[in-house]
Amino acid sequence: MKKMMNYLLALLVMAGFVACSDDNPGMAPVIGGDGNVTLELKRDTADTYKISLPIVSEEGVAKITLMDKSSNKVLDEQTSFADPNAFTYTYDVDLTSYTENTMLMLSLTIEDREGQKVTQNITLNIKKFSELDVRFTADRIVTFSENCNLKLTVIRGLIPLKEMIVKVEGKSDVKFDLSMDPEQEKYDFNVRIEKLVLGNNDVTVVVVDEKKQEFAKSVAVERKEGMTFKKVLNVNKLMINLGDMDGVYHPDMEALENYSDADKIYRLAALDPETMEGYHIVDFYYDGNDRVVKLEKKVQSVNEETYDIEETKETYVFDYNGEEVVKVTKDGTDYVTDVVYESGSIKSFKIDGKLYTPQYAEKEGEMVRVDNMDKALSGNSFDFTDKNKVNPLYMENLPALLPLDLYGMTFSQYVYNRYFFDSMKNGDTVLISYNISDITMGDRGLEQVISWTDENKEEQSMIYYYDE
Repeated sequence: MKKMMNYLLALLVMAGFVACSDDNPGMAPVIGGDGNVTLELKRDTADTYKISLPIVSEEGVAKITLMDKSSNKVLDEQTSFADPNAFTYTYDVDLTSYTENTMLMLSLTIEDREGQKVTQNITLNIKKFSELDVRFTADRIVTFSENCNLKLTVIRGLIPLKEMIVKVEGKSDVKFDLSMDPEQEKYDFNVRIEKLVLGNNDVTVVVVDEKKQEFAKSVAVERKEGMTFKKVLNVNKLMINLGDMDGVYHPDMEALENYSDADKIYRLAALDPETMEGYHIVDFYYDGNDRVVKLEKKVQSVNEETYDIEETKETYVFDYNGEEVVKVTKDGTDYVTDVVYESGSIKSFKIDGKLYTPQYAEKEGEMVRVDNMDKALSGNSFDFTDKNKVNPLYMENLPALLPLDLYGMTFSQYVYNRYFFDSMKNGDTVLISYNISDITMGDRGLEQVISWTDENKEEQSMIYYYDE
């Protein structure tokens, strides 16, 4: 009898195990896709966002809840399904009430008939409707140049744009076509503004959309008077020679008795940097619009045997179409070609068949050429921090297209740029640092010194003397 009772107890225990095994629920519901979702939505292009997710459940789905987590508001709740084991959940999230940039955080919870729950988060970064806008990089822009480049950005609204008009009081309007790509949302410009007067210049940018609606925004551009070549008496290692023309190089001009009476630089000359004997001379020729139309670089040296002066010469001729240079020839052969302008600024060109792209840097709202046009076209660039350190030899009307040098320094340092540079770089690596002094009273009057250690670890300096 006791043995029979043990058998019955064992059967009851086994039956209990079987019953417990039958009570285990199946696998929890599975939400298809790649897990939690994060999306950026633009109100320009969307009024709703459709959630569409496949759901699989062994036990069958009992309830789906979609909730706004920030407000704990239930947006959607479903408890009836045609096939609770496999279906696609869809819901259109209404975006029309969002007029500002909003982060909408949703949670989708699936509960099966056994009470098992899984949740997936959906984060929607909602961007408000685009608004037409013109953005400058500074509220007020200061330049020391008659011509300067402004950095500005146009943001398109809902309506495609037609054109942009740049207006400067007393000057002709400059127009830019914006209709080429109606879907473009952002336009970046490096706009050249010419013939600024001393003092304040109001520059207004007007953007016109396809419905001929106009949006205007203005910025004040103050032109300050900087040092010019007329105020330079002498430059150590660099001689500005304007007084000895006497018709030899410029037969159509009167001899210049005093360079301070000249309105342009006609010659730069320096001792030969290799031998310190003979001269490197650069002569500039202008047309009636004060544009440089020809440049001659001569190297003069004395023959050691005959003592005759020997000269080699390179002649560069600038070919214009309106105000823009089309090409430059060197000794009668095409040298600079395929010159591309954008917003009035040089964007690219070819030098002896090789593509060259100028580099610009934004300084307090003004775009400045900073590439170093050396003979090797190394791609090195310059940087500076103080716009008050003004280069007096800057030539407004000389297009920066030729890789020329004078006494070991490039035209990028001498005449192509309005400002003195603090450093020369290759990428982020500083190659040379320049120490630029303020203008102070020295033994010979007002002077400004630029000093540096060159790539050969030799100390170099240049002194500008001013007459006022």
